[in-house]
Amino acid sequence: MENVDVLSAPFLQLARILTVERILARSPGITITLPLMRVYRDSVVVELEIAQNSALLSGQANAAASDLFRNHSIIPDGGLKIAIRFADGVVDPTQETEGSTRLSYTWMPRSSSGYASIRTYEAAFAIHPLPPPEKFEILVEWSEVGIDVTATGLDGSAISAKAQQVDDLW
Repeated sequence: MENVDVLSAPFLQLARILTVERILARSPGITITLPLMRVYRDSVVVELEIAQNSALLSGQANAAASDLFRNHSIIPDGGLKIAIRFADGVVDPTQETEGSTRLSYTWMPRSSSGYASIRTYEAAFAIHPLPPPEKFEILVEWSEVGIDVTATGLDGSAISAKAQQVDDLW
């Protein structure tokens, strides 16, 4: 499989928005949500929002959450980990594998906003090529802030249907 830059798709195609509106994981001071996906013809950008309430986190957990975006790194030791589980197995973005992989893990911190002890961070990652038109799961773990492995089921057929509606810009 050729190496494809999944970040170039936004400059070539008009994405179709797939509304998901799911909570992926939560602890007393952190909630990770998946509001939507931007679906392109051969990839999907998964949009995440991470809400942080510092008043509800321990000092160590609060530091771990703050470091996530300060360092622009999603997978430090013990940090936030995300993987995809397809019917044929788990794709771990931290492991280099030979041949094609379904997860192009491009961590794209977008922005943060908030005041005092409450902040919201936006981020995204890409899955390439598109998931198969069947059920799959996003796995989230962030032990430093009290989030054990949590699996959220998603429908690959809904993504495939949106991909068929994508228009070229040029």
